[in-house]
Amino acid sequence: MLTRAIDEFEAGMHMPSWHPVIALAELRIRQGRLAEAEMLLLGKDGHVQALLPAARLHLARGDHDLARATAVRGLRAIADDRLRAAELLAVLVETELGVGDVEAATAACDDLVARADRLDIPGLQARIAAGRARVLAATGDFAAAIGTMEAALDRLPATGVPLLRASLLIDLVRLHDRAGNRAAATVEAGRAAGALAGLDVVLPPGDADLLHRLGVATRATQNRFTAHTATLTPDGHGWVVACHDMRARLSDSKGLRYLAELLRSPGVERHALDLVDRVEGVAPGGSGLDRRQLGDAGELVDARARTDYRHRIEALRAQIDDALETGADDCTEALQSELDQLVVQLAQAFGLGGRGRRASSASERARLNVTRALWAATVRMSEALPEAGTVIDRRIRTGLYCAYEPGAEDEVRWVVHSRPNEARLD
Repeated sequence: MLTRAIDEFEAGMHMPSWHPVIALAELRIRQGRLAEAEMLLLGKDGHVQALLPAARLHLARGDHDLARATAVRGLRAIADDRLRAAELLAVLVETELGVGDVEAATAACDDLVARADRLDIPGLQARIAAGRARVLAATGDFAAAIGTMEAALDRLPATGVPLLRASLLIDLVRLHDRAGNRAAATVEAGRAAGALAGLDVVLPPGDADLLHRLGVATRATQNRFTAHTATLTPDGHGWVVACHDMRARLSDSKGLRYLAELLRSPGVERHALDLVDRVEGVAPGGSGLDRRQLGDAGELVDARARTDYRHRIEALRAQIDDALETGADDCTEALQSELDQLVVQLAQAFGLGGRGRRASSASERARLNVTRALWAATVRMSEALPEAGTVIDRRIRTGLYCAYEPGAEDEVRWVVHSRPNEARLD
């Protein structure tokens, strides 16, 4: 839905969209697709709407310095917007806890409670109480933490927020488990499983493992044993896809052939050129040359340099804010120019699957073509078999190296029955 919204907005308005792109970035963060989220936010993380997802992105990546800097910049930018301030302070609490600075986390939590004191939003108040519980647990006061978390759950309305309730219950399970009360942890794990029933969500591995260790079956933990099988089978000039009692026939395409190659070898990375050679019938190494090396000018920006770029970009944004406050227009213009150049360079340095993009290479052309074809095939698969297609969308990684990376909690397992005809497509 968000992708369609972006396409329709840009087609009608002839300008880049903002809100649906930022919303899609937030969704990608929740899915753990952090490189895609960063690509969506690049150039937009100076917009006030993007500050919260940007801070969450840095926190999810484990870059606590950047998460802190972004959250602090967001707090300066939003002024008296107490609702956004509360959300940013919640990220700041998690950030300080992540680096073990309990004192700073406590200060951020106190600020959070003070700013949100008169906000009568049950879900927000419950999340604030949950943050306080995590701070208390960090000090070793598990009894107070458990009491605070239980109070957070009591603040929730009886209906309408099942995902938040499940999240808080899992936090409560973890607190009981850390306190050494396995019986209470098991009881609350059962409540969490009940809240999760029927929700189409993917639990983080740590949460799923915690519930599984306590012997509580959820959709996420059961799937490793009871996952349904989806099949992809060549059928003349097309493909037959099937799962449960659903069955559909799809016309042949390069994207579906690339997809079949990846599904056939789960967890195995395939170079984009290898996929092209395999599907188009070019024998690997047939010419005596490795096409992966032709025209390759080297990786544009390596992982360490990308991290340096992110930190420099955040520092520039803070300097620009300071310059604007003091009316130093010339300084602001110079800083903004440097910032714009860095954002462009960082965007060019990223591959779509999170790997570095390489300059002027046959590999880069293959990466682009294979990625587009795989995305098109994934859309067709999702339209034909929504549940099974969603797993592909979540687990296919594109870029210079592509892979199908199934998770233990996936509700569907993909199987390719036989190898398709290798004839070249027109």
